[in-house]
Amino acid sequence: MTDIRAKESLTVTEAADRLGLSRWTVGGWIATGALPADRSGGRRRVRLDDLVLAQAQMHAGTVVPAWRRAPRRAGWRLRQAREAAGLTQLELAARSGLTHEAISNLERGHRAPLARTVRALAQALRVDPSQFILGMAPEHGLTTTEAAARLGVPVGRIQMWLLTAQLHGWKVSGQWRVASASVRALEESGRMRGRSRRLDPRYHG
Repeated sequence: MTDIRAKESLTVTEAADRLGLSRWTVGGWIATGALPADRSGGRRRVRLDDLVLAQAQMHAGTVVPAWRRAPRRAGWRLRQAREAAGLTQLELAARSGLTHEAISNLERGHRAPLARTVRALAQALRVDPSQFILGMAPEHGLTTTEAAARLGVPVGRIQMWLLTAQLHGWKVSGQWRVASASVRALEESGRMRGRSRRLDPRYHG
């Protein structure tokens, strides 16, 4: 039996609102042929089922927009998935067909990927693309002081590690919050040397 809702006709504005995107994004999909459209009453209209297919093709569902909103957090999720698979950045680059530089930039939150990049990474890591944005809802996190006490290092070093993506965090009202999972992962990684508690430069992630 045909799902009548799948045949629902939407204007460009309605389609954009349905997905939480701009009219220009939806219009761009129409212009490139990714989203079929008809004209009715002088307005372009698209079908809901075509819209869902275009979103899957152009944005890997909701992954690309979510990654763009929080690139550092998504980059940390990518790094978690890579390390869980037992791969270095170079090995993941070889498997996915991306460059080592691209992997590094994504993990550090310096860039957000296109849908084809998301799919290549998911296939290489044997995970669902949604894995990269799971848990994106804000958590309380640790203050830099709490993270420093837990790792036994000065607060300034925590701030430096946040800026260089050695730790994952985000800002709330201008103040850093550090992901507790990121602190735990660093704590258990064996990267912190002796009494100095500095990161071992011989470690290659």
